[in-house]
Amino acid sequence: MNSPPEEPFLNTLRGGQPPTFKQLKWRLVLATLGLILVAFIFLGALGLFELQRTSAVDVESREWRQLQQMVEQMGSDEGARTLYAQAGARIQGSGTEEDFLARLGRDRRRLEALPSHVPKALWGPASCTVQDHGKVRRVWISYRTPKGLRISARWDNGTLTALSLN
Repeated sequence: MNSPPEEPFLNTLRGGQPPTFKQLKWRLVLATLGLILVAFIFLGALGLFELQRTSAVDVESREWRQLQQMVEQMGSDEGARTLYAQAGARIQGSGTEEDFLARLGRDRRRLEALPSHVPKALWGPASCTVQDHGKVRRVWISYRTPKGLRISARWDNGTLTALSLN
């Protein structure tokens, strides 16, 4: 019985001839780059998850609680007036107290109490970023209520510097 002719390993389109050294070198380079890319994507995904988890833990004790209190204050006109007195200049698009109350009156139907803890999901309604530059610790929190109102705030060294409702 005749066996089929043996073909060289890693055969190419060169008429059954083995690949040249140059072809093998480029295949090896491309395979290595592919493995490096997969490793970076994997490690990046783990790193982003760790950053999100760490940020949420850092933020939960101070800034998230402050944001919860501000949202709670916005639930009533009296609380909103108190909030405006404390942070009026830092509320984006607020103008005067009356402008702020009128805008809040329109948005109040979409305003809901925030969860008791920062949501831990990597993607979802909340995003938290903590940057520590030695002298300045900057925190950004953005949260979208189930009814679609986006509440965003920024703190520098624990002091509220910006608040917006969209």
